Amino acid sequence: MESVRGQSDLAQPGATRPTLASRGFTLVEVIVTVLVTLLLTGLLVAGIRVAATTARDQASQVTVRSIGVGVSQFEQQFGFLPPLVDDGAALNGPGPRTASGTPFVEFPVDRSGTTPAITAYSGRRGDVYLRGYHPDLGTRYQFITLNSSPAIGTAPGADSRYSKTSLPFYLIGALGADVDGVDGPGYNKPRASGTFELVGTGGAFEPFFNAGQGDSATLLSEYFSATEDDESGRAGGLNPTSVTRDDYAIVDRNGNAYRYYRWESGNPFAGRGEPEIASVIDQNIPSVLLDVDEAYQAELDFDAGNPISVDPTNGRTELRSARWAIVGAGADGLFGTEDQTTLIEAFGAKSDANILELRQRAREDNIVEVGG
Repeated sequence: MESVRGQSDLAQPGATRPTLASRGFTLVEVIVTVLVTLLLTGLLVAGIRVAATTARDQASQVTVRSIGVGVSQFEQQFGFLPPLVDDGAALNGPGPRTASGTPFVEFPVDRSGTTPAITAYSGRRGDVYLRGYHPDLGTRYQFITLNSSPAIGTAPGADSRYSKTSLPFYLIGALGADVDGVDGPGYNKPRASGTFELVGTGGAFEPFFNAGQGDSATLLSEYFSATEDDESGRAGGLNPTSVTRDDYAIVDRNGNAYRYYRWESGNPFAGRGEPEIASVIDQNIPSVLLDVDEAYQAELDFDAGNPISVDPTNGRTELRSARWAIVGAGADGLFGTEDQTTLIEAFGAKSDANILELRQRAREDNIVEVGG
């Protein structure tokens, strides 16, 4: 039989069809493969970064929660909350001094007596301060400050009812035996005034918090923050490099101190007997825990003598009964209470930026634990 004419050679017996392996990749296929590989690698790296950030955030949240548990346990043990140490108390006797010999105003321990003692807010003066009023001027601290804070002692500026040193003093026992009765962690029985009973207490108390677990909580014995000094108005023109500092603090992985906020509700100057609570303003909640815009509007209502038209707590009922809070600055290192210049520089904003928006932005990643 004759063969069919014109039949392709590929149809002949023994002929083979070209395969992908035999002809190789085209340039387009190579480029697509590389792009897909790069895309998958980018997604993997981004996922790892997100997971790492989430893990760090969770570690900080656990730390803040653990510090809060320590505060509650302290109150259960002694019947009062950890005293709010005056981080800006002056030294009247021997102690750290500037290069010129002037007592350094940031050291929180008063060594003027025979036995060193903690300078804490207590008594009538402390009660006024914890309720949001300047203890010397008798005027209320502002919820929100638009500009830099006035100097302490000249006008009621930013609300500074917090202490970084209270936590290492009363939850860890970071001071020496000449102050709290014990060298190293632990201490003798504390008093509500902030001092310690050095004798006759029946033994030392163990720490309520361990700052040695992980890098989200580290105890520092020489802590300084220029930003904090600018915020509170306590800098006084001192050069930090020429000062011997002994400020204790528990810091996060970014080196920012955790803050212990402490307050009481009620207007101490209204009515007789118990302090009066006429509005949310009289809850005296520190502004760092409030919605910025709502708090500012409440400030305007209060100053104008009008009824408070907003809820600065945004419905967070736990704030209305709370008396303390532990606050961490979060990843951006800002609390939202800093002075205007600091916030503008931190966010690269223009000089005429809306300071309320910057404050709210800074507070978005704050880590907070509150308790009553």
